[in-house]
Amino acid sequence: MINFIGIGATKAGTTWLFDRLRDLNEFRLTPIKELHYFDRDKEYSMSPDYIEITNLKDRVFFNLRWYVRFIKDIGRTMFQYPSFYDFKWVLKWHISNYSDEMYASMFPDLDSRISGEITPSYSFLKLKDIQRIYKINNDIKFILLVRDPIERAWSHIRYRKPSVLESIDEIKKFIDSEEQCLRGNYLKTIENYTSIFPCENILICYYDAIIFNPKELLTEVVDFLNGNTNNVKDLDTLKNKSNVSKSLKMPSEVYEYLKDKYKKDICRMSHLFGGYSTKWLNKHYGTEQDVKNISSSLKMANINLD
Repeated sequence: MINFIGIGATKAGTTWLFDRLRDLNEFRLTPIKELHYFDRDKEYSMSPDYIEITNLKDRVFFNLRWYVRFIKDIGRTMFQYPSFYDFKWVLKWHISNYSDEMYASMFPDLDSRISGEITPSYSFLKLKDIQRIYKINNDIKFILLVRDPIERAWSHIRYRKPSVLESIDEIKKFIDSEEQCLRGNYLKTIENYTSIFPCENILICYYDAIIFNPKELLTEVVDFLNGNTNNVKDLDTLKNKSNVSKSLKMPSEVYEYLKDKYKKDICRMSHLFGGYSTKWLNKHYGTEQDVKNISSSLKMANINLD
């Protein structure tokens, strides 16, 4: 049975978490990061389409991208994660006819290890697909890694759309695109998942902690998943970096545009969760009095902070 799913957010440290949990023998993560099973429907136009075709015979004849991904994943299991179990897992994943029953069967109770997968695009799943997860395991746990929305958006642009970096107008266009907006809407993600699962089944973590206190963060995750936190202290890969975007200074015009776009969300995150969210607020919007003024103006505009 699958025990947990990492649901995002994109460019918020999910690859780091995937790699670190795979470093712990107590955990059994899928050899493929980002299965995209629950967002494989055509209505998720921003998600990869290599498994959107349910029947294997149809994929074989009509989906070249499936071949590319199949070869890539097989190669990764042979060289990056050499394991006969992983090789068989990837082979079964790619040559099966897809269904929720098949998905559940990919997480057999072979041993006492904690099993899960991480797909950041699950952060914008529709309610009907979150309900499908509930039917597979109504006690599954979720990990949502969040990052300063302004920094996350800029990292997303650099990683996903480097072609727009030469034009401020094109950058703004991407910032306002559905692809970018959905991935940075943490509050909507939390609202959707907590409408179906108990709040205690969802752990909200911060990208900032990967930088400043990775041991504490991983310990929190392992504890949340009922693992042995003593295993974290011996891990020597905590400070390793994963999936790093190209370094590039954000243009001031883009920064101001993002500040305006995410002012309400950052204020609400700070009000609800404090901690690093409040640090984002102070960093981008000034002194404590400035922050209070922002909060007051939002309330006067009837913007709910609760």
